[in-house]
Amino acid sequence: MATFRPRQNEVVYVGANVVLDVDLNARDTVIVDGEVNGEINCGLLVVGPDGVVNGHVAAKEADIAGKVGPTIEAAQLLRLRNNGQISGQATYGELEIEKGAVLRGAHFARREHPRQSAEAAELSRPHRQRTL
Repeated sequence: MATFRPRQNEVVYVGANVVLDVDLNARDTVIVDGEVNGEINCGLLVVGPDGVVNGHVAAKEADIAGKVGPTIEAAQLLRLRNNGQISGQATYGELEIEKGAVLRGAHFARREHPRQSAEAAELSRPHRQRTL
């Protein structure tokens, strides 16, 4: 019998072509290359280019190359890769967006950094995507 063992302990892996209708709670890492319909609570969420998450996400960090919605909360870092898409509300400690990524909906900085100026604080208020 073949066995799959991730290199890290406490990893939940949702493979390509797998669809789960479930709420996931993990202390460490959740990797989604398939589809999850439900809540995800974890330390690190990684959504691959073909991965889809339909539900509320709460994580310390999130690295998104696929699709996520309707809400995501990344307490520390939210990284949106060049082909990643977030539709809905995003809350984050820090935000990193690559060229080509899509962020639709409201997004909120969770806290101000000590070096942040008044002008930068104004820019961190909620924003909505505008259509011209």
